[in-house]
Amino acid sequence: MPPKLLHVLIEKYQVAVPDSVNEFGLPEFLIQELSANQLEEILCDYGYAGKAVCHYLILNETIPSIVELELASKKFPPQPEKVDHPEQDSPLFEYGETDVRNSLFRVRFSYFHDTQTVYDPDTSLIKQWFSVYNGTMVLRPGKRLIEVRASHRPIVRQIAYRAMATMKLPSMSRLNLYTEKFVQSFLQWINSLNNARLTFSAEDELSAISLSAKRAVDLRTTDKFKEYFHDGYLRGAHVTIGKPEEHQINFRIFFRDTRVTFTSFANENEISLVADGLERISGGGEFRGPRKILEQFFE
Repeated sequence: MPPKLLHVLIEKYQVAVPDSVNEFGLPEFLIQELSANQLEEILCDYGYAGKAVCHYLILNETIPSIVELELASKKFPPQPEKVDHPEQDSPLFEYGETDVRNSLFRVRFSYFHDTQTVYDPDTSLIKQWFSVYNGTMVLRPGKRLIEVRASHRPIVRQIAYRAMATMKLPSMSRLNLYTEKFVQSFLQWINSLNNARLTFSAEDELSAISLSAKRAVDLRTTDKFKEYFHDGYLRGAHVTIGKPEEHQINFRIFFRDTRVTFTSFANENEISLVADGLERISGGGEFRGPRKILEQFFE
């Protein structure tokens, strides 16, 4: 956790920190000072969150109840103790767990990705190894979005479709927000546009362009963005939600196949806020954005 967030926890749990404890010693100090229940709360909120990379798919129906998910998750095959012939981007189920605090169900998995070549001096042979990665699929009862937190895109559909088949989930499809309607709704929803990646048609002289706002400037208010947005397509963006006087959430989004990377340390509730906003946008929901900023686009 970044030091700023550690101080938020110190204030929340009213921990007295002696002057002898520096910033580097805060994590170990808090582990010793906080109760088991307090540590469990922190793990629930941040253990699988932080600067997560989230991929989204959408179901045709809502996700079933926690009880149904718990029963269905028992049908996953146990993880093998040894994998003789690893298959790249094929998920291995580890466990499922209910997060009562955040009203969600997690499916934890691992997978092999990227080969590494290693020289074995004992046998004088070249060996290849797969790197092992961990991922988490998040299911929120009553919602339609499936969230897969993983570093590599190929694994997303693999774990999602395997979960759909094993847990008897409704049929799903990719969540594609790369349309004018959805992008406009997204711009209404956010508080600030910090960076934008725009692409253009084959007839244009430009292929793609990236725009960044100066500090404390909302890119939506600039003439350059209005000009390029009118002529091109907003492929991706870095944005902020939350007002300056409140805790702000920063993330980067690519609208095609909807991938979100959190660039500030977020907890489960904050990630859920983003997921709920994307689900509402995908369902055609409208937002009341700052009229002065958006009147150029949403008259």
